[in-house]
Amino acid sequence: MLAAVMLLMAGCKGVGTEQCDSKQEETKTEGKVVVMPPYNFSEQIQYGNHNIEYRLERVAEDSVLVTDPETEERYADNLYVLTIVKDGDAFFNRKFSKADFRPYLDGGFRKYGILDGFRFSEVKDGNLLFGVCISYPDSDMSAPFVVTVYKDGKFGIKVDDILDVDEDADGV
Repeated sequence: MLAAVMLLMAGCKGVGTEQCDSKQEETKTEGKVVVMPPYNFSEQIQYGNHNIEYRLERVAEDSVLVTDPETEERYADNLYVLTIVKDGDAFFNRKFSKADFRPYLDGGFRKYGILDGFRFSEVKDGNLLFGVCISYPDSDMSAPFVVTVYKDGKFGIKVDDILDVDEDADGV
């Protein structure tokens, strides 16, 4: 129980921690629904002899609304599209939603959480790792995950259970 509480308090710590929060601009309210702004990011990385470009796009999923139980404010959930090009060829393209992480979420995050962070973390053993967060809107309560895109183009999801206490000590 204590480990679960520490995990929630840590937010998106561990793999991709500093890259987990993709809130580049303030959220905005559109007709009583809080919507995070669109987000587009791309980066090229070199791994061995491979030139890899990944692109992340966040769009509001207006059809999926989450209501804060305390304030009754409504929030639009998000979709992230991850596209990876390897050595000039299409390698990976997938849309991620909170539903992809549902098997790993407790009831509170299933009902009140939104997909609010998805960022590149590192290349490890030729696989691309991304830090992902499902969070209660406008709070630091989050469930962190690692999405791994494997060398063969398949992907996996696991709970990020690594707490990075040093990062908090540095104030990052």
